[in-house]
Amino acid sequence: VAVRLRSEVLGAHGDTHLTAIDIRDSTTEAVSRHDCGGLFVFIGADAQTEWLPSEIARDVRGYVLTGDDVVKAARWPHHHRDPYLLESSVPGVFACGDVRLSPVKRVASAVGEGSMAIAFAHRYLQSDGA
Repeated sequence: VAVRLRSEVLGAHGDTHLTAIDIRDSTTEAVSRHDCGGLFVFIGADAQTEWLPSEIARDVRGYVLTGDDVVKAARWPHHHRDPYLLESSVPGVFACGDVRLSPVKRVASAVGEGSMAIAFAHRYLQSDGA
């Protein structure tokens, strides 16, 4: 489902995985439900991360620090290993795409990082999180 610029996602549904999303058309205010197995959110030029808890380190513009940037900021609490490339300052929480501090802000990069984040999450669960 491609959400148009004048639409917003109101809710996500599913018990063990995403199955549907509710979308509101901001022009007509109509709400519709669409089957959906995955969701990538484009945030635009601003990070829009003020809703995140303070434990997740961000730069002055709000972009989430990941990987080596977390270590450089002295925000990595998990000293028995380095953070994974897309891991935030909270072990097991990963960020990808435009929300992450990175010079590359492209849809293709975000999609690739999303699949990498899944692989890192699996690795984390196998070693630390289980």
